Amino acid sequence: MRVLDKEYNTPILRKYNLVKLNADGVFMTRSLAENYPYSQLYKAASRGAKTEWLAIVDMAEFGKFNPATALKQLVVMLFNRSETFKQDSELTLKVVKSIAGKLENLDQATKFIRQFVDSSTYAARLFEIAMHSLFQVLEDNGGFEEGFLKKLSQMRSANKKHGNIGDIEITSGKRDSLHIIESWDAKYGKAYLRDEMEELHEKLQEHPETKLAGFVVDANPNLKPEIKKRVEELEQNHNVRIEIVEFDDWVSRQAKRASISSKQIANLWLIAFAESLCQFRRDRAPIDEPADSWVRELRTFAEKW
Repeated sequence: MRVLDKEYNTPILRKYNLVKLNADGVFMTRSLAENYPYSQLYKAASRGAKTEWLAIVDMAEFGKFNPATALKQLVVMLFNRSETFKQDSELTLKVVKSIAGKLENLDQATKFIRQFVDSSTYAARLFEIAMHSLFQVLEDNGGFEEGFLKKLSQMRSANKKHGNIGDIEITSGKRDSLHIIESWDAKYGKAYLRDEMEELHEKLQEHPETKLAGFVVDANPNLKPEIKKRVEELEQNHNVRIEIVEFDDWVSRQAKRASISSKQIANLWLIAFAESLCQFRRDRAPIDEPADSWVRELRTFAEKW
């Protein structure tokens, strides 16, 4: 199923913007990989319309509808949904641009994004997107003299398996190379990073070229003595700088890398964040999970703001 989905179903759905899927297909999730049939008794924990999906499978197997007709109907519904998403995106972007133009400083943009992330569904992924959006602005304004901002990674990609170090990376040589000179890992809702230190140790063994490996947390980082000691050990062993930084502090420090004012960065960051969620920046931020709810939530949040 994984091969068929990856080679046929997913490419067509992505080509016509019917569903934004992981490029490797829906069967990448382990919840669909249990060793028993897809029936009403399928017990794996799955998010979304699990009941409806299993009902459709049952009806298809027992000949209760014509599969070709059902597929055509589904495609029509997806086209309609795609058009609705475009309309929602345009409305959301209009509201966000209005707010972005009124921002007086970078702190206001940080507060807006932080509060939106905290109030939204799947906040950890939004946290990554927010960080990557800021780096998009920095790259456009001379922030990275040595390298290139790598595309936003897929939600379900395993960093170690794919040769990555973190969620946001600066590479040298070419944009999508694995020669990583700077990396930042987004850690939403997790301030104590002892296990992450050991994972980083393994990753750095494969990337001796890395100069900076950082972690960004959404609260005050838990820098217990054992964490500080392990950081010092890793820095010496791998000749790398390691940082664990709170989000607000990280934003203000990174903004200094650009050749424009912090007020301009605030404006452009908010727009880049919204455009990424609205799928207008897929060349840099290919978000392959459904963004419908995020776009609607962002517009509602912006209107109240």
